[in-house]
Amino acid sequence: MAEGVRYIKISKIDKNGVDNTNTLQSINQITIPYSTGNVVYKILNISEEPTFYTYYVENPNIEWADRADIEYDFTGSLTTSSFSLSATNQERVSIVSAEKDLFSFYNSTTQQYILNTYPQKGIHFILTGSYSNTGGNQTNIRILANPDPSNLNPTFGDLEIVASKNAIGAGIGQNIIITGSYTPTSPGIEFLVVNLVNGFGSATTSFTGSQLFITSSAPIGPSIETIPEPYFEGNFARSLDCQPTLNNVISNRRGNLYQDVDYNSGISTPTNYTLILNNTALKAEVPDSNYTLTRNTRPRYEGTKNTTQKINTWTRNGSWGSNEGSYGKEPSISVDIPLIYEFEFGGGTTPEILGWGGFKMGKILNVQTADSVRDVDPSEGLKLQQQFFPFPSSLSNIAAYRKILYNGAEVNAGVSPNNATGSAITGSGAGDNVHFWSISQSVSDYYYSLNNNLPTNTEISITQYNPNTAGSSPTSPQTSKILTTKFGIPSISNYALTSSNSYSYGVLGNSGGGFGFLQLSGSSNTPISRVIKDSNGNYASGEPIRATFSTIGDEIVKSLNNNEKWFITVYNEFEFIGDSGTYANALTTGSLSPMNNGYNTLDENGNYLNPLAYKGVYEIIGTRTDFTPNPDLQQFILSTPIYKPDGITLAGASEYQVGDGGLGILIWKAESSNKSEYVLLQDSLNGTGKGCFVNKFTTQIIKDNLLNITKEFGSNKV
Repeated sequence: MAEGVRYIKISKIDKNGVDNTNTLQSINQITIPYSTGNVVYKILNISEEPTFYTYYVENPNIEWADRADIEYDFTGSLTTSSFSLSATNQERVSIVSAEKDLFSFYNSTTQQYILNTYPQKGIHFILTGSYSNTGGNQTNIRILANPDPSNLNPTFGDLEIVASKNAIGAGIGQNIIITGSYTPTSPGIEFLVVNLVNGFGSATTSFTGSQLFITSSAPIGPSIETIPEPYFEGNFARSLDCQPTLNNVISNRRGNLYQDVDYNSGISTPTNYTLILNNTALKAEVPDSNYTLTRNTRPRYEGTKNTTQKINTWTRNGSWGSNEGSYGKEPSISVDIPLIYEFEFGGGTTPEILGWGGFKMGKILNVQTADSVRDVDPSEGLKLQQQFFPFPSSLSNIAAYRKILYNGAEVNAGVSPNNATGSAITGSGAGDNVHFWSISQSVSDYYYSLNNNLPTNTEISITQYNPNTAGSSPTSPQTSKILTTKFGIPSISNYALTSSNSYSYGVLGNSGGGFGFLQLSGSSNTPISRVIKDSNGNYASGEPIRATFSTIGDEIVKSLNNNEKWFITVYNEFEFIGDSGTYANALTTGSLSPMNNGYNTLDENGNYLNPLAYKGVYEIIGTRTDFTPNPDLQQFILSTPIYKPDGITLAGASEYQVGDGGLGILIWKAESSNKSEYVLLQDSLNGTGKGCFVNKFTTQIIKDNLLNITKEFGSNKV
């Protein structure tokens, strides 16, 4: 093979049984170690087969590679330019030169190191040298993995920390050494060094004689024999499927419909113009079938479509319409979810969420087959993830919407550094800048299995293991829809604002930008009530308190900064039930009903666009207390806008009165996820014992064997 390698075939499933289809279909070069150096094959074309990919590559004039494992080895020098750092920015430390770069991954123009090959193993990082900090504040140095090298200014949430050294104090010529390891999962990852302030204020820093080293284990030689495929037996000349030149032709066949236009003598007028007019010109070397065969005309001229009204279901001439463009009677879209969700018990959510209910979750069973089932371990895949919450503000007034207490003093969220409760990040959007409050949260495989597969309005099927002993009179629907998996209902609300209060507590309205608010006067004439339970277990009025930042605002803000959730439930009329027992009668008569203007209509699929708002529930995402001359005036910023009875957003001074014959409200903190997991439903539950539910798109084999699986592997022991 004097011409060298031109085709490389790679199986979709590797020797460890891992399917690498997503990665293999997107690579643009293949690097293979060779005894005289690494060989880079640039991919010119990719052909997909059922079990493998064939890559047509640029000829590197090497017949074959004689190693089976890659050695990553890189040494680069960092810039000596100084950095002026502020509390809200991270600065990229440039790699100004590469002293050793076996794979030529370093781009001297952009000064980036990008891993442009399929990763085979973990790689190790060392940053060493001299570092100076002439500012009065501590700084951090981090080595980060950037999955999108084209983004030269990524946000914190786009990056993974490979290694870091925090809290570097002031000093000239400090010796530093930072180490870490990382196992890439795909090609095209950039590794970069950043420098940032750890805390308030600013600092001036610089590197001297600092270098970044990237290493791995040494390469090894081939260990698996290469066998041609297909394996040839007998007369190779008759293996017609392996004859690359069979039926080749010297020239193209001319068609019968279209004429050749000859521009050899110029680009304005064809040489054979008269012949074309007389329809006697030479016919073009274009097959007539290009314009007649369906396989050619549909993708080029006519167009095709594949559509259906239902997932996982082939339909024909039904009320939902029919499949079009699918293969036979196969559905256009198929989704298989191999999970069984077990719950410990279920109950109602009234009065916080009127008339609906929820489950306290137990095991999640991952079913591969009817005989192969494993528990989704809450500690498996556990990692710390940053979440970002937007706020309707510009840089000048963001402090009005989210306050924290730091070292005993209020801190402006717009300029606060990393601290015990989170950090503020600024990003660009339409109009004013958009600001985000970032909070770290622990997530795991259990978290993703629960939240990613059960979005709001997902249809589920419910099975009680032993309904006869679940409770005195258990009620549970056979099917329902998911309300949320993000939180649970508390055993008791925190605060209540009754409709019959003799004075107005405040107003309910909008702050602009698609956000609502509940504004409380904080007056001594309008104290709100702590909620307690009486001897019968019913809600009752407890200690009255003035609704100021020092009494409840500070409590709620600290809780929000700890990644907990707070809500209000708004009622057309709300009172403590007194001697009437439970809220069941009020629900039946309609005297207890949610204020849900603008949220009480269904979409074409029979779903509420915002089921929580349909039940009068609005999430609190921040507070505002910067009012003069009344410092006790306080707003709770709501994630959802408030509408008038005609469904139009409130504007200007249009507001609802709370108390004094107007609306009634409960303020409550939800049960946090990751401590105890909950699933809330859009149906009534009462006294429900152990059971399970499955997603509408759970595989049929799980539905057919549900009871047997849960008896053997789950909690269905009765």
